[in-house]
Amino acid sequence: CSPYLIVNQNDEDSEGYALTGGGSVSNTSNLDESGHNWVARMRSAPERRQDYQHFKILALLPTNPNSDFGSGLITSLDKPDKGQDMVNGDQARAYFHQGEAVIDSPWQIDSDEKLVVMIDGDISIEDPITVDTGGFFMLVASGNITFDASLGTDDLNSPDAQVEGVFVADGILKVESTETGGDKRFIGEGTFVGWSGVKLERDYDDGAGRRALNNLSAVEYFRYRPDFITAAPEEFMRSRYSWQQVNP
Repeated sequence: CSPYLIVNQNDEDSEGYALTGGGSVSNTSNLDESGHNWVARMRSAPERRQDYQHFKILALLPTNPNSDFGSGLITSLDKPDKGQDMVNGDQARAYFHQGEAVIDSPWQIDSDEKLVVMIDGDISIEDPITVDTGGFFMLVASGNITFDASLGTDDLNSPDAQVEGVFVADGILKVESTETGGDKRFIGEGTFVGWSGVKLERDYDDGAGRRALNNLSAVEYFRYRPDFITAAPEEFMRSRYSWQQVNP
């Protein structure tokens, strides 16, 4: 068995890179199956970290926003209806919730929807979130984002993702494992950020013969969605300029 962090798609080289913000990637000889060993390290931390506070400002939320989802010890979040007004007024560009939350019903984002949700706290995702091409979904949390152990598939040939979107956590972004092992395969599409760390905890091994599956199929699998770049709301886009001196 020669596991790789980056694998080729359709017999072509991957366009991905393994990025570190000061840490390192061990055993780089097995980083990419084509032998390119694509790994990059930032020389310095970003000047402006794109975290919860950053996106809260871009979303034009007030200093002390009201919740768009009600209140409770742990609030179950229902997907907002198309055109549903936000509690925080006409200027707000994101739905807001204060406190611990869970998504325990399927969310479907249509091709004509752009949905941004800000969570001031931790959130657990227990049901699928799917985004049609042309649509956009973003979830930003000041705490942790956890993908529940129940979220996944036992069909290792299925290409369907369980969650799609842009997920940013100031805390830990975690793909949770069951206590007994024998986990489902998790497939995510989009961008996944954990500013305090990323924990991929799943394992096919159930103590009864499924351990060999770890040699055949990634138990956590992530695909990039470039269409989210063009579908993002204008308020969340940032122009980039490259300045350089030229000979007169």
